[in-house]
Amino acid sequence: MQPNEGIVQHGGSIDAGALAVGRRARAIQRVDAAASALGDRDEIAVRLREITALLLAHADELEQPDELLAATGTVAEELTRPQPNRLTVSSLLAGIAGAASGVTGIAAAVTALRAAIGI
Repeated sequence: MQPNEGIVQHGGSIDAGALAVGRRARAIQRVDAAASALGDRDEIAVRLREITALLLAHADELEQPDELLAATGTVAEELTRPQPNRLTVSSLLAGIAGAASGVTGIAAAVTALRAAIGI
């Protein structure tokens, strides 16, 4: 018997800003919230979306795509804080760039995000 990969709900309602269901599903909503916490919101949002899109597009070429996407989400989450920990953000971005170094464009997108953040 295959495990259930769907949603079973009895009564109530689901009110979700982001919801993903099933194998390799991803739901990412932190991008706009992260961008609103910093100076050039549009640039930061564009760069976070670019990194996410590149990771999704090249997931089959990466050893740990889910972990890299989670790290990108953590960067976005950290950037929503009033005083983001720049060491945390910098370390996560270095990890993403290093783990995805074989994928064209990710290093450049990470560099562009660092510039937009000012780290």
